[in-house]
Formats: sequence, C-alpha cells, structure tokens
Amino acid sequence: MCESKEIEKQKKPMETKSVVNRSFYAFARPVLGGLFAVFLPSKVTGREMIPQDGPFLLCANHVSAMDPLMLALKTPKRHLRFIAKAELFQIPVVSWVIRALGAFPIHRGQRDMAAMRESLNLLKDGHAVGIFPQGTRSPVEQRLKMENGVALIALRAKVPVIPAFIGGKFRLFRKTRVAFGKPVFLEDLWGKFDADSMNEATKRIEDAVWALK
Repeated sequence: MCESKEIEKQKKPMETKSVVNRSFYAFARPVLGGLFAVFLPSKVTGREMIPQDGPFLLCANHVSAMDPLMLALKTPKRHLRFIAKAELFQIPVVSWVIRALGAFPIHRGQRDMAAMRESLNLLKDGHAVGIFPQGTRSPVEQRLKMENGVALIALRAKVPVIPAFIGGKFRLFRKTRVAFGKPVFLEDLWGKFDADSMNEATKRIEDAVWALK
C-alpha cells in the first residue's frame, strides 16, 4: 500500500502555474536589492528599453544561477516571471522561494508544452516573461546556440523580445555589467512556424543578445 502511494506520488505531474506570493515578494525584493548592492554591485545600461507596461519576453545569456535575481532587481518597474529548469523545483526550500517569486518550471531537452502554455498565458495577460534560451550556463560568455523554443513563444504570443546581456562571473564587491538592448520585433514572421522562420527568429534574438557584449 505504501509502495503504491509512493509510486503515485512520483508520477504526480509538476505544477507549472506561475503564482506569486505577493507578501514574500514585497519583503524579498528590497532585502535582496540591498544585499546585491553591497556584495554584488552592477553597472546597468539600457534600462530605458524595458517597456513600462504590456507583455514582452526578456532573453539573456546565462552565466550564473543568480542571473534571474540580478535581472529582476534591475527591472524594478516590472515583475519578471522566469522560466527555470525543472530540477530546481525538486529542492524543497529552493522550490518554495522561486515559486513564491513567480517562477515556473520547464523540462529541458524535450518539448515541454505545459511550460509553453504557461508562458503564452502569462504574456496574454500582459506579464513579462524571462528566459535563458541557451538552456544552460556559460560562465565564460561562450556563445552557445540558443534553442528555438524562445522564437516559438515570441511568434505565437506576438510580443517584442528584449535582449539582455550579463557580462562575466559574479564576484564579491566587483561590478558586473548588465545591459538591456532595443526590442526585437518579429512582426514579419508572426504566424510562421516553419523551420526557416523559426531559425531566422532565433538568429535575430541571439544576435541582439550578443551584440550587447
């Protein structure tokens, strides 16, 4: 009986919805902002590129597990809902924290339709969604190929893409460069989901991110 319940528990699908704990978010943001300002300072450029309202995708290179926090703190007027790797949601305390901040999981290496639907629903409701299209971290700023998933979301949701670049590793008391670029508009590719269109959209996003380097 116990074994049966354990198997059933393991088969239970991971919750994909992005639900923010607003009280925790209101508490955590200024606390983390203060800690980052002291221990992990940054030089930010292009913050005016972030739309004040309306949906958009924020796409950035990925150098550290702290990237989502850094980007979220540098876009104070918007609440970014980050797509995070599913493995993080299997760690009890970490899972609670990132869920409370509005993150939701994606299973890498497969076509995760649940994560896709949640991204589209959030964008439809006017939210901003953050994603790291490389799919893995590259602390040496290596230009790894971006996955086409970000293009599929952008083309289906018909939203602009804001490129962002994080320059180098995070080091105590040393400034990290964070740059936001001009929106990438893909209107000419909206409604096109063939391989050539997807690759073209991905290339434009990738080029915009790395141009900020």
